[in-house]
Amino acid sequence: MVKGFLIDLDGTLYLGNQPVRGSREFVDFLKENNIPFLFLTNNSTRTPEQVAEKLEKMGIQAHPSKIYTSANTLADYLREHYKGCHNAYVIGEDGVFERAGESWLEDC
Repeated sequence: MVKGFLIDLDGTLYLGNQPVRGSREFVDFLKENNIPFLFLTNNSTRTPEQVAEKLEKMGIQAHPSKIYTSANTLADYLREHYKGCHNAYVIGEDGVFERAGESWLEDC
């Protein structure tokens, strides 16, 4: 029995800026049937909020809390292994910068 779905984004739910055929209906089905799901991406250039905005433009409604990026993984790792206030020079796009900053600066 399926308990939930982990859904890759680029190449699975959409290609470029176009939704894959049936992807909107699939996400709607999950919501209508209260089936848990999480969108995953190894693209760290965008924040979950920016990814949600991109999905919305394609007609796929997604809350940022349902989007987990590789930058989220970085933030989780930093929180677990480097607690407290630290100085770091973050190199990356918005997604990396925002998540790395959140994980370290919250204790400063």
